Amino acid sequence: MHRLINFLYSGLMVGLGLGTVFQLAFLPLIGMRIHDDWTGLLNWGLGISAVTGVLSALSFWVLNSVMRRQGK
Repeated sequence: MHRLINFLYSGLMVGLGLGTVFQLAFLPLIGMRIHDDWTGLLNWGLGISAVTGVLSALSFWVLNSVMRRQGK
């Protein structure tokens, strides 16, 4: 159980980092600043970071289950 929690936490942190990089790099490029003020951009970025974190944690969970089936 401890290993699963560690994998989920690691996946969440990796996903939050990737989501933050995405929001800082790409949202200004696609013109989000034109359509919203900075709070709207912040909300979009937080949403993207949260979704990316959850998806990454799920992928780490799948990876953990595959590794357990293989006996590693």
